[in-house]
Amino acid sequence: MEINQIKNSIKLIAQMALQGQQSVTPFIQGVPGIGKSDIIRQIKEELGFDEIIDLRMSQHDDTDIKGIPQRTNGTFEWIPPSFIPVIDNHKFEGKTGILFFDEINRATQEVLQSIFEVVHDYKVGGKPLHTGWFVVAAGNLGYEDGTEVTELDAALLNRFLTFRVTEDDISLKNWITHFADKNEVNPLIINFLQQEPRFLYYKKSNEGLITPRSWDKFSRILNFYPRDKAMDIISTLGPGIIYNAVSPFLKFVEETNKKPSIEDLLNMSEKQLKEYIKQNEREDMYRILIEFVEYVKHQNNFTDKNYKSFKAIFDSLDDDQMVAITQSTVITDSEGTKKMIPFFDKFFDLFEEEYSTEGSYDLTKLKSTDEIQDIREIYTKGSHLLELMCDNHK
Repeated sequence: MEINQIKNSIKLIAQMALQGQQSVTPFIQGVPGIGKSDIIRQIKEELGFDEIIDLRMSQHDDTDIKGIPQRTNGTFEWIPPSFIPVIDNHKFEGKTGILFFDEINRATQEVLQSIFEVVHDYKVGGKPLHTGWFVVAAGNLGYEDGTEVTELDAALLNRFLTFRVTEDDISLKNWITHFADKNEVNPLIINFLQQEPRFLYYKKSNEGLITPRSWDKFSRILNFYPRDKAMDIISTLGPGIIYNAVSPFLKFVEETNKKPSIEDLLNMSEKQLKEYIKQNEREDMYRILIEFVEYVKHQNNFTDKNYKSFKAIFDSLDDDQMVAITQSTVITDSEGTKKMIPFFDKFFDLFEEEYSTEGSYDLTKLKSTDEIQDIREIYTKGSHLLELMCDNHK
C-alpha cells in the first residue's frame, strides 16, 4: 500500500481518537527512509492535534513507558514519566496529541511488554490517557528489508491494525505529490528522479541504500547553497548520502546547466521560444514547467510578455502532463499555492477567451462557484488549473 493511502486510512482512526473513541492502534511496518514518520507529522497538522510525543523505542527502557512504582497509603501504584499524557498529568489538560511509538520493533522484549496496555487499553499503569490523544506505531520489516528488529509476537501484533510498505509500494509520482512539493525538495532532485526514477529507492548488495529520506537530507544541503555550487556539493557530499546516484546526477546537472534558464525562456522573443519548443521533447517541456513553477514561487512582477511565454510552454503539454503539473505543484503545497494563485489569476485574465469554449465568461463568479463540474465543461486546457484555483479560493 502506498504511503499516502496509509495516511488517509490512519486519519480515519485519528479522527476517532480526537473524540476519545480510538478502537485500534495503527502500526506502519515498512522499509526504511520512506516517510513513515513524516505522515504522522502531516496527520498532526491536517487534523489539528496540539503536539506529538515521538518516542524512538530503540532508545528507551520499560520504565520510560510504565514509569516506576511508588508507595501511597500502604499500597504501590505506577507513576508514569512526565512526558506520558495520562489523565492526572495536568500539563496535558485541554490538549490533544499523538503518542507515537517509532522504531517499535527495535525495542527490547521488556519495553514491548510495557506497551501492551498502552496500545490496547490506552492506559499507562492503569491510568487512562487524556481524551483526544492518538496512539500510533511504526517500524521496519526486518529480514525483508535487511534491518535488525525484534519480532513481535502474535499477541502484540493482534493489538495493531498493521499497514505494510514494501519497495514495490514506493512511487515517484506519489513521493513528489505528497512529500517533495510540500517540503520544497530541490527542483534539481525532482527533475533528476523523473529521468532516473530507479534512484528514488535504490538498494543493491555492497552499495549504499538510497531512500526518499536520503534525497530529503541532500535537498536541504542543496537548498542552502546557491545553484552554481550544485556541482561541487554533489561531488563532495553526495558520495556519503546518495552513493551510486552521484555520477548520473552530476551528468544531469551538467546538461541542465547548458540549457537556457527559466528567466532566459521568459524573455525570449516569440520566434525564439517557438523554435526552442520545437527542438525539445515533451518530457523536456514538462521539466521546464516544473522549474518554472518553482521560479514563480520566489519571484514577483511578471510582465505580459512573461505570461505569453508561459502560455507557449503550457500549451506545448498534452492533457495528462497538464493534470500532473497542476497536481504536483499547486494543490499539494499550501504555501506554494498562495504564491501561485495570483499568477494564475492574471494568466486567465489575459487569456480567458482562448481557454473558454463559450467566449467571454465571468471569472469572478466562476472562482467562487461550488459547481466544479461546470468549470470542466466550460474550460478545456485551463480547466485543471482553474479547478484547483477554485478549490483553494473556497
